[in-house]
Amino acid sequence: MLTKQIALLEDRKKKRTFSNRESARRSRMRKKQQIESLQCHLDHLLTLNRQLSEKIIYLLECNQQILQHNVQLQDKVSYLQVAVSELLGPLGHVDQSNHLPTEPSSASKFQQSLASSVVE
Repeated sequence: MLTKQIALLEDRKKKRTFSNRESARRSRMRKKQQIESLQCHLDHLLTLNRQLSEKIIYLLECNQQILQHNVQLQDKVSYLQVAVSELLGPLGHVDQSNHLPTEPSSASKFQQSLASSVVE
């Protein structure tokens, strides 16, 4: 009788040990899968980060080119305003020799419209 109990206890111990080993094996497998999944996610995020960094650099370069072009256009507008003023300036002052109040000349209206159309 005592040997049957001992054998029964040993059998239960073996089953418990086997069950614990299987549980530990499954736990290691889950952990391995989680690590692989996290590594895959990390690789994806690193790729995305690199792509976004490259896009930022590209956009900064484009922005710099646009700012330079804007400066060139502003210089051209200033040059054209001066040229128009020199060409049409005497025409706008003709009515002032009579000392009569006048409407702004078409030349000065044109100059004002040029000045207001400059994009900053």
